[in-house]
Amino acid sequence: MKPAYNFKVTFLSQEKLTIVKVEGRITLKNVISTIDSIQLNPNYKSDYSFLVDVRSAEFFNEINIVKAYYVYVNRKYPHILEEQTVWLASKANQVVMVTLFKLLLGKLQRNSSVVSTVDYALSKFKPSNKVYIKQILESFHNQDEPEYY
Repeated sequence: MKPAYNFKVTFLSQEKLTIVKVEGRITLKNVISTIDSIQLNPNYKSDYSFLVDVRSAEFFNEINIVKAYYVYVNRKYPHILEEQTVWLASKANQVVMVTLFKLLLGKLQRNSSVVSTVDYALSKFKPSNKVYIKQILESFHNQDEPEYY
């Protein structure tokens, strides 16, 4: 049985960082719902960078989802594509799908990185409290509701 899709978002105002942790099967409906939810959240700030942890997500090599997501975000929230985004991935198919998304970004792909370790992801942001961010990433399964700071 495939795990249900779930996500947690945490906004760190001091770091100007939005952390998104995703688990379960990725579908176009899920990712659009997630990005809409983030955009509508009163704690969201358009100048925040993104750390997106997809290590617990299941990608099924559906290139159409990647293309459709890019088109949706580019039309509705183009500013997101300009912010620094670090994707934390641990499986080959996760890296492939995120890399395909990066390729669609064209010149903007310089703002996007795919990494495999938390330490390397955090080195891209140089946060003041790495331990706290690691705890946020590790605590995803222990909490039902997003936290906002």
